[in-house]
Amino acid sequence: MISRCLRDPLCAVTSLNFSSNWLDSEGFKHLAQALHHNSRLTELNLASSDLDDKEMMAIAEMFAHNNT
Repeated sequence: MISRCLRDPLCAVTSLNFSSNWLDSEGFKHLAQALHHNSRLTELNLASSDLDDKEMMAIAEMFAHNNT
């Protein structure tokens, strides 16, 4: 549901707090793909989310290519 909203060009969400939410690899995949298409999100909290280095690098790369 959240990933669908984030993909929508009219999505008004600018901040997400996923702290202490343990995403499994499938959930992370959906989040990363949705964020790649999102142009409004300016804040993402993933503290204590148990992401591995590869997943954190994917998020960093997504933000490097995002124009928000």
